Amino acid sequence: MITKPGIKHAINCRQTALRALLAALVCSIFCGRCLSFQEKNTNETDALARQLVANFTDDDKKGVIVLDLQSADDQWLSFGRWLADEFSASLANQSAKVEVVNRARLTAKVAAQHLSAGDVSAFKNSVPLCKAVGAVTMVSGRVVQMGLT
Repeated sequence: MITKPGIKHAINCRQTALRALLAALVCSIFCGRCLSFQEKNTNETDALARQLVANFTDDDKKGVIVLDLQSADDQWLSFGRWLADEFSASLANQSAKVEVVNRARLTAKVAAQHLSAGDVSAFKNSVPLCKAVGAVTMVSGRVVQMGLT
């Protein structure tokens, strides 16, 4: 989900596209179809970040934060945290215009408010937390295991 903190809106095309791209990324990782860095001089998170940034306005690029990715049933995953860290790094590498908020700032804010990592996913918690660390745009998503065909 891509959301500007403080603005409530229905699921839009960007949210759907991000979910589809994240599902494809996870499927690619689990199916062993990842291209090596040497082959394409990029990785899947870089490619996904490039596609996402292409849809951002200049204002969207000022203060982007990536929340931990969750399971399809809204459960916190350690893999989701790792993937969010990787995706944050990929976003930061896209352009000097993309200002990525350090995820450690969000972690510190969560700890200061005595919330768990899973509490951040609730929209009522995530928007004020993201605003508090200077985020303008937040990226969230779900990790789903695709069936092997």
